[in-house]
Amino acid sequence: MRRLLGTVFATAVSLSMAGSPVSADGMAGNYLAGRAAAMHNEFASSADYYALASIVDRDNPVILENAAFAYMALGKFEVAA
Repeated sequence: MRRLLGTVFATAVSLSMAGSPVSADGMAGNYLAGRAAAMHNEFASSADYYALASIVDRDNPVILENAAFAYMALGKFEVAA
């Protein structure tokens, strides 16, 4: 779980510095964007949005679980663990 949280946080920081083309303000916007991406099988985007959402709410089990699912769908099982 700590590895997932660390990876999610690192991804979120790098995304926030890169200036992604799509913006979803706040935790709720990023969470919903992550769900929408997952529903369209866009798991890389989904993981990125969940990473951003986790910056605001690091202890939210739903965000962490969905991020883990997105990483598993990408075959990144060590990150998801």
